[in-house]
Amino acid sequence: MSFEQKKIVVTGGTGAVGRAVCAAFLAAGAQVYSSYVVEDELGSLPEALKNSNRFHTTKVDLTSETAVAAWFAEVGQPDVVANIAGGFAMGPFAETSLKTWQHMQSMNLTTCFLTCREALRSFDPKGHGRIINVSAFAAAGRTGGMAAYTTSKCGVIALTEALAEETLSQKITVNAVLPTIMDTPGNRAGMPDADFGTWVPTENVAATILYLAAEASWHITGATIPLRGHL
Repeated sequence: MSFEQKKIVVTGGTGAVGRAVCAAFLAAGAQVYSSYVVEDELGSLPEALKNSNRFHTTKVDLTSETAVAAWFAEVGQPDVVANIAGGFAMGPFAETSLKTWQHMQSMNLTTCFLTCREALRSFDPKGHGRIINVSAFAAAGRTGGMAAYTTSKCGVIALTEALAEETLSQKITVNAVLPTIMDTPGNRAGMPDADFGTWVPTENVAATILYLAAEASWHITGATIPLRGHL
């Protein structure tokens, strides 16, 4: 699978999952443009990203439409947009603050809306485009104890399906992946007694995203693909 001469936009590409996605696209020959927020993530990037002249990072407030528009203008016409950036919060519904509720909608849904909208405005009108969003399997199952998070991720699913219908007559596909617990350093630290072997490796998440981004996957749109591991 080659992405030579392709421009790939990845939101949150310096985080644990984003790094795997960026590394996979770089290995396939692409020019990769990643947003970031946390400065410390840049210093701990793997060598494959840090030493590549095809990996470009920009600090972007993905909740700001002017910032997102400026970033896309800087990148130019993308071929693929992968929305990895997001956040997580959990707790009993009765104890969920309005601030937490709004933060989840902003981090997970507003960021996806703004980048998807800018992608449509930036894609080659005579060419094609690929959008891959990251939702969560918990959103499909409506898991209790994380209502703010799952509601925002349900919104990502609805946005994905609606946008896929809107672009059905174009050479644009819009899909989403729905991971369960992913095997990241943060999750291992937070759940040290878990069986890590049942979790989804970030490399597998990246491989699925690359598959959906490929030319050969032109026939897949509006899909929400569970990445369940062995849970």
